[in-house]
Amino acid sequence: MALPYVDFEYETAKDSVQQLVAAEKAAMRGAGIVAASAATATETDGDDADGAGGAAGRTAGIDTARLQLPAPAAAAAAADADADADAEAEAAWAAAASRAHAMGELQAARLANCALLDSLAANAWLAHTVQLDALVAQMRAALAAQKDHILAINKARKADQTRAKLALDALNDRWNLLVDAVLRVDIANSVLEAEIDALAEKQQQQQ
Repeated sequence: MALPYVDFEYETAKDSVQQLVAAEKAAMRGAGIVAASAATATETDGDDADGAGGAAGRTAGIDTARLQLPAPAAAAAAADADADADAEAEAAWAAAASRAHAMGELQAARLANCALLDSLAANAWLAHTVQLDALVAQMRAALAAQKDHILAINKARKADQTRAKLALDALNDRWNLLVDAVLRVDIANSVLEAEIDALAEKQQQQQ
């Protein structure tokens, strides 16, 4: 387990890990595997481009052709030819009158919407901005609370890791002492075995 607050080699290891992660991402991109964040960013960029193109198309100019109400083509041609086409002309003019009526209704609805916009838009926009301000304040408060929570967690982690380092240092010192004692015992055993062998050899020589 890493102890970043007391282990000063952690930063070096962190750099190595980041290099490995970057190499893995490069390998994934080379294999055609796209991360979800990259795909989301690509889709967002595409939507932005489409939105920009659509906005440019919408603001390029006002299409007035759809607002025009030309005379029926069949009736005009019949009048020019002086032909007997009263029934056809009557039907064409009836359709033109119907389109004109529909356009009039549409314009009336637009005028009503403009009137509502003129009377209610300012208050509606103010209410919307107030709601946005309240939402921003709420999000900032939540962000501040999260930062405080993270800071408290990091302080607790640092305290725990500092205590753990003291315990680890104590255990390491004890382990060194025990290893030293074992080595001393092994050396003493070796010396005693050598003395025993020398005494045994001397005793054999005396016999």
